[in-house]
Amino acid sequence: MSGKFLSPTKSRGAISGLLGAYFIFFPRTGVKLFFVYRIIYVPAVLYLGAWILLQALNGGIDLALRVGETAWSAHIGRFTMGTLMAFIAKNTEKIYALAYG
Repeated sequence: MSGKFLSPTKSRGAISGLLGAYFIFFPRTGVKLFFVYRIIYVPAVLYLGAWILLQALNGGIDLALRVGETAWSAHIGRFTMGTLMAFIAKNTEKIYALAYG
């Protein structure tokens, strides 16, 4: 390490992967949001869909302006991998039946 500062926020990519898995396993579960002095429930599929779109938008802005230190593409990639892994885990029997009859 020799003097380098290691940020504890590098786990955001892993959290993005967990959000992707949540997107597959619990799409209709309500997510609590504090909105205009009220708590509202939004389906996870809507909340996480909006979240991934914001990640893509922020990534595009950072690329266009050549600023920022956040790896937006890492968030998108980990979310995609979490979604794919959860889909495979959820549908393993179906995939096996299709592959091997």
